[in-house]
Amino acid sequence: MTRLRVLLSQASNLTAREHLTVLGAVGAEGGFDALLPTHEQAWLFAVGRDRLPPGAPAELAPAESLARVQSKIAFARLLDELGAPQPRWWPVEDDTVPGQIPCPYFLKSAFSTGGPGVRRVRTPAEHARALTELRASGQELIAQAPAPGQYGQVQACSTTGG
Repeated sequence: MTRLRVLLSQASNLTAREHLTVLGAVGAEGGFDALLPTHEQAWLFAVGRDRLPPGAPAELAPAESLARVQSKIAFARLLDELGAPQPRWWPVEDDTVPGQIPCPYFLKSAFSTGGPGVRRVRTPAEHARALTELRASGQELIAQAPAPGQYGQVQACSTTGG
């Protein structure tokens, strides 16, 4: 069996650790036969594809395709275009007032992670505070209804005795 060596562009997030777990089980270590960007790094490598060595072992979507899923607003529009289900959403304009958007909802910066760029809004006062905080980034904002159901996240660690 040929050992495949994969270079991950990031190793500190949960997705990268999951890749490492799977690849490590099949003996991927040292050097690399393929570049596997995770999360936003895929866009970075797609945009800079011409800076990688010729024939670099990286399967990358075109940067234009990745641009359609990086922005929360562009992604919501893409899902609408495809008819894919998603929570109801609204672009937030300067004249947006809390009464136009049913509470509770999430106010999100177009480009952000869950922590710094997302606020849960339940009241007009939270709406005003979230607008002030998120508009400081200069990005477009999106309001989105919560998804139905319960949130859950699971992570496990196993150890072997010895």
